[in-house]
Amino acid sequence: MHPSSVIGTLKQDLMLQCRGGVMMQECCISMAGKAVLRAFVLTVLAAFLAGAAPAETRISSIPRAPRGDDGRFINLAGEIPHAPLSVRLPFFWRRIMGNFRTRSGAARPSAAPVRRLEELLAGSGDFAYWIGHATVLVRMAGQIFLTDPIWSGAAGPYGRFGAARLAELPFGIESLPSIDFVLISHNHYDHLDIPTLKSLARQHPDLVLIAPLGTSAVLEDLGASGVEILDWGDTTRRAGLEIACLPV
Repeated sequence: MHPSSVIGTLKQDLMLQCRGGVMMQECCISMAGKAVLRAFVLTVLAAFLAGAAPAETRISSIPRAPRGDDGRFINLAGEIPHAPLSVRLPFFWRRIMGNFRTRSGAARPSAAPVRRLEELLAGSGDFAYWIGHATVLVRMAGQIFLTDPIWSGAAGPYGRFGAARLAELPFGIESLPSIDFVLISHNHYDHLDIPTLKSLARQHPDLVLIAPLGTSAVLEDLGASGVEILDWGDTTRRAGLEIACLPV
């Protein structure tokens, strides 16, 4: 099955698992990186190897991420003008004093009833278990993987500074089953959480991190067994799954 024929359906199915809840306050702080990385998503394709066509390394209809002669990414919307300091400083002050501070009297979201993870793991079927925000635990084609894992108490530097967690996690990171790989969509703090990735690398010796261009300098120092970096349209295989990096 060609990747382009199943991308839309599977992406929609996985996104439905994450709809209807917010784990953290909106976070505007991003790690140092190129703006174009914010448009990345890594989509898992249900392309089982049994009877599948030979592995491809690219989806030919998708161009590579645009970059200049100096190797820097080019924003698809063109050059974006920056607001003057008279606008930016008050904006960041409001963000720091407002969005990144727990509001007194604000109602905490109640825990939603969920199936116990142990029940799903005891079965043999595929599943997508929403943990919170963009973190989903998936079993598919015999592989178990995580998307954008974050177990820190806040989305920010060192997992301590930034948008605070609003809802409790369903379980601690030490309760995860054996993880084969991790998909990272982009390099915002609430999607690429260094403390969480370090913990996962220690707990799962064979862990592989799969992420878009521009993240290797961060990921290669976290202790994972392997790091795979994909450009737009690049694909890679993990056992019975094909993984594609797509701009969205």
